[in-house]
Amino acid sequence: DSASTLPLGTLRLPDHRKGGRAEMDKSLDKAIRKAGWDLSGNAPDANGALYLVGGTWRAMAVYAMAARGYPLSDPHGFELDSDAANDLAKGLASTESQVIKGRERISAMRAEKLPDAAVLLQALLARLAPAKVVFSSWGLREGLIYDRLPAHTKAQDPLLAGIAVFASQRGSAPTLATRLAAWTLDAAPAREHGSERLRLAATMLALAAMQIEPNIRQPQAINWALHKRWVGINGMERAMLAAAISANGNQLNLPARVRALASEEALEEAVRWGLALRIARRLGAQSRRSLEVSRLVVEDTALVLKLAHSHAALCGQSTEKDIKLLAGRLGLGWRVDIVPDAELA
Repeated sequence: DSASTLPLGTLRLPDHRKGGRAEMDKSLDKAIRKAGWDLSGNAPDANGALYLVGGTWRAMAVYAMAARGYPLSDPHGFELDSDAANDLAKGLASTESQVIKGRERISAMRAEKLPDAAVLLQALLARLAPAKVVFSSWGLREGLIYDRLPAHTKAQDPLLAGIAVFASQRGSAPTLATRLAAWTLDAAPAREHGSERLRLAATMLALAAMQIEPNIRQPQAINWALHKRWVGINGMERAMLAAAISANGNQLNLPARVRALASEEALEEAVRWGLALRIARRLGAQSRRSLEVSRLVVEDTALVLKLAHSHAALCGQSTEKDIKLLAGRLGLGWRVDIVPDAELA
């Protein structure tokens, strides 16, 4: 509930380096303690996370991600536990900026500042004793813009708001995605790994991906899931987006970079979302009426498509194939029930 402004931005750090890096660490430590920020006596879990915002910190995250072979490119939300963050800071603090220059996605200006920033991070870790460090892709400018947004805009979910705009620009209306997500809820809901929020995001992105040419659809859509600068999503959730999008196109062999981010159980949950969406999408060309006259439900040990008698012709060989595929992933039998129209009214 308190805040301090200290002259410790990367442009000011050389002022603390006059006696070398060892003296720099002492100078920075003194400035932090003088401002009243000594939490080293607390347990790290009580101190929480240290959030690093700004271009130099973003470059540090990019450096760490490359060193670890991390499969994502957006540093927003990238986390390191305190020990890993300290190892990173220690290594960078003893590295000359000339060695860092030329690294992909790190400008010469950022490379020049990284060793000093690493010394500052060491001092922050020592005095703030955080449980983890979290990096941001954004900066102070975005924070100022956010502060000026109206309350109703701030209240929106950032992931859903961002994907809704993105998908709309590619011919996929959020209202359609919402209807399809509701239709598939009983058969393939979000369970222990995902959330209904994430499932809706996956539905919107999967529908937008259908506008891509089939021969390049899966790799491009997976790139959307993994590398677009979505906000409010972690690496596992990105992998689940990718799995759902792939399954919607009946592409069930996921790349290693997707599998590296999430457990098999989480990916399987997302695959089921995609396969359920595939049934909904192909049953009646995504028409509102096709969803009104049908239900996809689980009854006892079977996945059941209930279809109004007036629209029985919607069920063909491709629909049965899609249902069988999802039922197999659920470990269930399957059947199609043609029922009186009134039953689904």
